[in-house]
Amino acid sequence: MRPVERPGLETVAVGEGQTLNIRLIQYPAIATIEIDDEVYDALQVPEKDRPEAMKRELAISLYAQDILSFGKARALAEMSKREFHTLLGEREIPRHYTDSELADDLEYAR
Repeated sequence: MRPVERPGLETVAVGEGQTLNIRLIQYPAIATIEIDDEVYDALQVPEKDRPEAMKRELAISLYAQDILSFGKARALAEMSKREFHTLLGEREIPRHYTDSELADDLEYAR
């Protein structure tokens, strides 16, 4: 079976006689993430909302794994502090507090 060439897709070899159609998603000045076309099409999110949803889910995952700080994850998700904090609460993801952040919050509360 020959691969079908479609605009917006790149065909790459994945094994002997096997190819995969890949859709490239590029975020301005940030990064490019390669997602298999079949996976991209299977997302249960309207196509117009996919880039935003994927950035939000990536931000949540990276924060939960302590790979990104709260501020950087929030920036990746393009959400306000309150919105991102609320989203983490809805997902039951604990906030990673550093001693410095705790001290700042205690000082602010006084």
